[in-house]
Amino acid sequence: MLDIAPTFFMQQKFRQCKNLEYLSTSLDDPWALSKMDITSLPMPDSSYDCIICYHVLEHIVNDRKAIRELFRVLRPDGWAILQSPIDHARETTLEESGSTTPAERRILFGQEDHVRMYGRDFTERIREAGFHVTEEPYASQFSDATIDEYGLMKDEVLFLCKKQSIS
Repeated sequence: MLDIAPTFFMQQKFRQCKNLEYLSTSLDDPWALSKMDITSLPMPDSSYDCIICYHVLEHIVNDRKAIRELFRVLRPDGWAILQSPIDHARETTLEESGSTTPAERRILFGQEDHVRMYGRDFTERIREAGFHVTEEPYASQFSDATIDEYGLMKDEVLFLCKKQSIS
């Protein structure tokens, strides 16, 4: 498993799994096991069975290159969760123009360190790299109490991305 920009809690859980070869990476998180740029991963093609990339791509200037790299290092029949904030009211992604200040990014994209706000075209961006994408409105299966207890986002969609085997 490759975990991009891991959360401390989940990394601790994954590292305890005896049957899991786990690697986390980030450019900024001090608890990640390695430091890598996801637009140029140093591992061979088809290295991982699964990848988690949770709320990372909105920070990456060249997100399409990063998505292609994730596809490249995923094994055929492997799966990835590529999750980012999405404004479902937007048809297309709003990208930074290059002259945007941190204050403007906070207004436009929700955080000072985001470089875009994805629109409904997020799925197509992932498919461009070769992934088969299934959108799962996972939180809809839980009660409001469970959503509140676990801090889930009620309307968030889970993007399950698969790399088809070559037949």
